[in-house]
Formats: sequence, C-alpha cells, structure tokens
Amino acid sequence: IIALALALVYFRRRRWFVEHFVVALHLFAFLLLFGQLVVASLNWLVEHVRIDLPNAVGRAIGLALLATVLGYFTLACRTAYRTGWAGAICGLLAVVAGLLVANVVVYRALQFVVTLLLL
Repeated sequence: IIALALALVYFRRRRWFVEHFVVALHLFAFLLLFGQLVVASLNWLVEHVRIDLPNAVGRAIGLALLATVLGYFTLACRTAYRTGWAGAICGLLAVVAGLLVANVVVYRALQFVVTLLLL
C-alpha cells in the first residue's frame, strides 16, 4: 500500500512499480528497526532504571523521535526520487497515508476476520 501511494505521488517519474516497492520496503524496514532498537530500548530504560522524567521531557523525547522518523522519510524520498523539498514532503505524506491505510483498513480488518474465525 505504501508503494502504491508512492507510485501515485511520483507517477510522472515513470518508474516501475518495483522501484516504488523497494523504497517502501526500505522505509518500512527503517521504521521497524527504529522502533525495536531505539524506542523499545528507551522504554526498557525508563521502566527498569526508574528514571523519573518530568512530563515535558517525555513529550520532548517523543516529539524528537517522531521528528527523526519523519525527517528520515523525507530525506529518503528526496534521495530516492531525486526531487526537491516539496516533492519529498509529498512523498512523506504519501508514506504516512499509506501506513495509516494499511493499519486501519487492511491490518485491522484482517485481525477482525481472524479473530472472528478463531472464536
């Protein structure tokens, strides 16, 4: 779904769908690794070391992590499609929209059907 969203945004680039698919896999792999290596490590550290952070610091760290992911997505789209900042931001929006559609429409519907069948 992410590759389809990228293909729709960059349709004038006349690239094969598999090229969009490779970029989408790269971005999704980064998201999974970042979540496992950085976010999970920070969560473990906060829970097991018992660091009492003020809420403002926790929110700032969360925003920094989100900015890191969105910034990486933007730079990856800019590099992969050799476009300017406006085109890269359009690619970022396509990736985020693709992730949301994949999560809300596909994954949750599949989860519902599997749960219904297993009952």
